[in-house]
Amino acid sequence: MLNTKRTFLLVDETNNGIVGGINDHIIANYLRRGILDLLIIGTNLYYDPLNPNTAAIDLKTIKFMPLVEAMNTPVFQEKKRLINLREPAFQKWKDVIITQLATQEVDFYTPMDAAFEQEFSNSSIKNPSEALKDYSVASGMSLTEIYEFYKLQIEENHRHRLITHAFAMKYANKINSCTIQVEMDKIVKFLTLDFSKNIQI
Repeated sequence: MLNTKRTFLLVDETNNGIVGGINDHIIANYLRRGILDLLIIGTNLYYDPLNPNTAAIDLKTIKFMPLVEAMNTPVFQEKKRLINLREPAFQKWKDVIITQLATQEVDFYTPMDAAFEQEFSNSSIKNPSEALKDYSVASGMSLTEIYEFYKLQIEENHRHRLITHAFAMKYANKINSCTIQVEMDKIVKFLTLDFSKNIQI
């Protein structure tokens, strides 16, 4: 059976057993960082974690198969437990990051790429493009005013993105270091508070 959404399977390299199926490639990659010997396999096959016939995967054919009982070791079960513990926390982690990045938009401008920023650089001010001249006329702003206005926005956006990235890495490491639910609950509880407080630094 095919799935309408792509699933990213976390597969134990030691036995081809599946320790988790995630619909988000970013989260799958961060989960993989916290556990050794995991592969990520993208598939549109329907993965049922409760079905013993989809407990493992043939890496050559990318088809599900049962897990050999001898391979269902305590180490393998512990990897599954950790994935189940950490995945919900990473879902919250990603939601918070996306929210923080969204709230950092300054006015209508977001520096999506270097080419867009170059339009407002010193060289463009000294030798303005036709597009920049048209912008000056349409906005009623001088080229110098345009430069100063967007220079501040570009710098502020970069600053906030760097801070957000730093906190994202901080909590990704915390999540991947956590092994018990009570501690994970504390991490998730303070995640939003910490981001909201420090992103304004």
